[in-house]
Amino acid sequence: METILLKIIFCSGIFLGLYYLFLAKEKTLVFNRFYLLFSLLFSVAIPFLSIKTETTEVPNSVLVFQQQMPEHNITKIPAEQGSFNYSYIIASVYSVIMLVLVLKLFLSIIKIKKLRGRKIIYKSRKTVLLYKDLAPFSFWNTIYLSEKYFRNNEIENSIFLHEEIHIQQKHSLDVIVSEFVKAIVWFNPFVYLYHKAIVNNHEFIADEEVLRKNNNVKQYQELILSEILKQQNLSLIHQFNFNNTKKRFIMMTKKNSKFSNAKKMMMIPFFVISGYAFSEKVYNVTTDNKASEIKFSKKARVNNSIEEKPTTNVEALPKSAKQDTIPIKKNIEAKENMQNVANGEPGEMIPAEYPGGSAKLRNFINGNFNISEIKEDVGILKTVIYFTVDDQGKVKNYNVKGENASFNNEALRVAKLACENVTWKPALLNGKPVGFQYKMPITIAFAAEKKQK
Repeated sequence: METILLKIIFCSGIFLGLYYLFLAKEKTLVFNRFYLLFSLLFSVAIPFLSIKTETTEVPNSVLVFQQQMPEHNITKIPAEQGSFNYSYIIASVYSVIMLVLVLKLFLSIIKIKKLRGRKIIYKSRKTVLLYKDLAPFSFWNTIYLSEKYFRNNEIENSIFLHEEIHIQQKHSLDVIVSEFVKAIVWFNPFVYLYHKAIVNNHEFIADEEVLRKNNNVKQYQELILSEILKQQNLSLIHQFNFNNTKKRFIMMTKKNSKFSNAKKMMMIPFFVISGYAFSEKVYNVTTDNKASEIKFSKKARVNNSIEEKPTTNVEALPKSAKQDTIPIKKNIEAKENMQNVANGEPGEMIPAEYPGGSAKLRNFINGNFNISEIKEDVGILKTVIYFTVDDQGKVKNYNVKGENASFNNEALRVAKLACENVTWKPALLNGKPVGFQYKMPITIAFAAEKKQK
């Protein structure tokens, strides 16, 4: 998790740095708007995406097991009591702060909607003439301004155009999205700079459109200066005036450089490179860490109670069932050479490992498997569980393939239970942790019920 958080911070910092380095001083305002919004969402999402990389074909088994399992009853294995985990406290603090910020976002919307004033339709636009003396602003599809701006049944044209442009281009949606992202990744200092840059760019866009229809720059600047002292403390809104006046005045008279189009095109490879660098790489290496076949004798009487009784009497199974059996004796570490798809050079892969080893994983599955959930209780049932162990040792992307639905569901349930709140030892490729796709076949053979003599 720490790696994901750092990736979000670094990725957003890089894209924001590129914006200020190449785009902020250019008058590519519409492009800048979508660049800021997309790069913000991209930075948050890309660490959660996986890129699967195919490797050369490898042998079925990476870990070799050599031990004969003695006959035993299926019993519940008590869960180990883990030490105190500070991640729960961190997760709780994060969740509380996030919920407070999300609540604040909704309260800000309610606060705007509760502003009292006279509602009119002016030039086909919803307008609220406020009883308070507030500077003009817009939110969603409504313009808000003090009644004193409505003189002789008219609103000063530049003010109205400025706020109407915010509404036409749906700038409030950008602001709400950035505020919501701020609530989700509040720990990232760059999201606050992103929000400021997004709002500033909205003002540049509105100013440009106003001056396109009314080319009197000096008069428009004087109008902005006259409104500076009437600012208000409301989030989510686009005010006609705000404290970034100097930058707005500079941008009004600025022209694009001759490299502006080249700068825009240059952003594309940065997205591609960052997408590969910050996403999670999963090497699609499948290992056949095969579990022992379990033969169940239905209604075997043990200690005067009816229990499911497993045995590893492999000779009693059909030939096809024996082929899937790997007896467990000792865990022999096995390393295999594979092609490193990143650079084409030979690499050494050490597979991911369950804490305590594969024998412990096998025992957990045997001990927690609920045979009563399986509808079909004769013959041999097979399923294969696939999941990914990421470079932090966390398990995700479960998948199960088998012909019997009830067996599949129970196998998937117990596999998830085995990996719940468990950190695997991640796979290593050339000594570096990598994502690893794990394959775990499970087979159950039900013996026919024997008649008592």
